[in-house]
Amino acid sequence: MIDAARAAADDSGAAGMAAWVDLVAVAGGLWSYRNPGHWIARAIGADARTMLTTISGQTPVALLADIAERLQRGVLGAALIVGGECTRSRRRARRRGVDAPRHVDTERPPDEVWGSPLVIGDPGAEAVAGHMPRNAFALLESAIRAKRGETMAENRRRAAELCAGFAAVAADVEHSPTERAMSATEIVEVSPENRMVSWPYTKAMSANNTVDRAGALLVCSLDVAREHGVPPDRMVFPHRISMADDTDFVASRRDLAVHPGLQAAADDMLSFTGDSAGIDRFDLYACFPSMVALAVEALGIDAGRPLTVSGGLAFTGAPTNFGAGEGLIAMVDCLREDAPGITGLVHGSGGMAAKHALGLLSASPPTEPFVASRQTPELHPSALAAPDRNGPAVIDGVTVDYLQESPTVVALVRFNDGSRAWATSSDQTTVEAVTTTETVGAAADVQGGQLLLT
Repeated sequence: MIDAARAAADDSGAAGMAAWVDLVAVAGGLWSYRNPGHWIARAIGADARTMLTTISGQTPVALLADIAERLQRGVLGAALIVGGECTRSRRRARRRGVDAPRHVDTERPPDEVWGSPLVIGDPGAEAVAGHMPRNAFALLESAIRAKRGETMAENRRRAAELCAGFAAVAADVEHSPTERAMSATEIVEVSPENRMVSWPYTKAMSANNTVDRAGALLVCSLDVAREHGVPPDRMVFPHRISMADDTDFVASRRDLAVHPGLQAAADDMLSFTGDSAGIDRFDLYACFPSMVALAVEALGIDAGRPLTVSGGLAFTGAPTNFGAGEGLIAMVDCLREDAPGITGLVHGSGGMAAKHALGLLSASPPTEPFVASRQTPELHPSALAAPDRNGPAVIDGVTVDYLQESPTVVALVRFNDGSRAWATSSDQTTVEAVTTTETVGAAADVQGGQLLLT
């Protein structure tokens, strides 16, 4: 992260820019540092306040909105947004029995903690592994499949082709671990190197945070940039950031295939751009194909348009909580090379498609003041059923978790009063049914949390 912070300052093209940083904001990650911003600021020679964020995937884009507003108010001159992890090295050391040093700092806490705590899943979800992202997003995929009337094969093929577009970009991205783009056929086929994770997702369709990567963005006011000699061709401007939330719990979503929060953020952005055709470049948050599919639908992006400039979380990978940060960095590089007036949209999503932030950038300055828009749509959440609820129900979303001891069905069911509950089954006949026929919308019976198809 220190190296990335130095590189971002140097990349501005202005000598000594690091020393002018007022705030070092670090996106929380899978490490034990209490105040990493302190060490980064000290290393780059900045007398800066420090910030540590909570963990949520929309954080880099939403944090950019907050920092841009502070710049507008004149309470901040320059800031660094930083994220990084060495999860790959830590895991390799663990496998090889190496006692890797862990330098846990005991310095003072950060000057500011930013963001609310991440809420993943309700107690019922945790009991059946429904709180695991692989299963939650696969459940959303099943609802999208059923809504579109796709066959199982059509759905898997669409998801694989979507992923192949990300893989092709990742193969050309600097520092990407993807050396060769996987084809849609390779992505969808199960193999020892590409195991099934959560039906219909293979490993190649799933987010990868097992990386040794860090990145940083230098954000400053136009006055500070000009004062310190940042060349105009290094400048990229945020034009608008639109944000909104859906329910924290997947089980509370009224319709698993429809996300009012995401739609509200998208509608706000499109009210600014006119439509998706008014946006030239995209980097959509790509933890799993269902997240991309939801964003494409909300934004009304035409089929065939490229959806990433970073390569995405499955193929380029990113530190936990910094996937959208990688998207912002890649978009800055892209827009600097584009013709004047070209715009790029970066999407960040947190939790289980619960928190959304859409950021529009351009190398051309905006004609209107920057706006950070926070939408609050009506969500009308579904009630959660009592933990001991039994009886007939309808399946609203379903997957098979292949990373448990044996393939296990994980389902969200809806009782006749509209309340939802989680259910599971290790019965292999049920597993086969879920992976070969459309069971979303099918009748079922729930007894003691066990799912029985009827």
